[in-house]
Amino acid sequence: GAPLLPALDAVYRFGHSRGEVMHPWAAFASIGRSVRHPSYTDLYYQGGASGRADLQPEVADQIEFGLRWRQRRVLRTQLGAPRPLTGMGVELAVWRRRGSDLIDWVLLPGSDEFQAANLTSTTHRGLELAADYRAEPSQSLFFQSVRVAYAATDAAVEQGDYESSYALDIVRSKADLIASFLFPARLVLEVRATHQARIGQYRTIEGEVTDYVPFTAVGLGLSRSFFQGQLRGFVRADNALNTQYVDFGNVLQPGRWWRAGITWRPKRGTEETP
Repeated sequence: GAPLLPALDAVYRFGHSRGEVMHPWAAFASIGRSVRHPSYTDLYYQGGASGRADLQPEVADQIEFGLRWRQRRVLRTQLGAPRPLTGMGVELAVWRRRGSDLIDWVLLPGSDEFQAANLTSTTHRGLELAADYRAEPSQSLFFQSVRVAYAATDAAVEQGDYESSYALDIVRSKADLIASFLFPARLVLEVRATHQARIGQYRTIEGEVTDYVPFTAVGLGLSRSFFQGQLRGFVRADNALNTQYVDFGNVLQPGRWWRAGITWRPKRGTEETP
């Protein structure tokens, strides 16, 4: 029969506001069970790797605890809801995930072909930390907003005598930065940067087992709005530093590439009450 998938989420808010400054705290927790059924590829793929029709669904039990703090300064008007002027926040969460019968692609000793299989069990533990700040909207202010985030994951695996090529290749640590700046003529510059380190190894085209190498990628975007924000033009350079890296498997990721476009958001008309 189908497995039971219980789940429970809870949030407790505390703290108080003073005048135009709102700064609530929130503690949150969740516990639950999830299931992932094997895909058609996992079951029946043939050609350089072999699926298995007798695969079992993978089941995982997870638990998470966290604390969140957010402060906003709002402008209270006579008509309408309060309008946020500035905002900042910090969030910290820790989690643990215990999985059994994880679906993976493994290489057994003496074999030259990967095959789908159910791992015995794995335990993943992680930490996530994020902070953000948004300045008060102003045409003369250079700095607009910033967000930084960090995540780390550790894994304990009951692994047999085989080589894994999917389930155990996880991101060990990841740090992200997003910041925006306002230039004259209402030009907005957005900077995105990420640094990632992955657990595990991969096979090159020549068959050599190689460790994943940590990498840093930076993206830059420039945009401008017209007609009271209804029209926006942008140009963006992803991987602007042309970093060469392998993110998963043995596929080399794209180097520097450019994008440009125009977005249009029609202005909403006012609704009249009959």
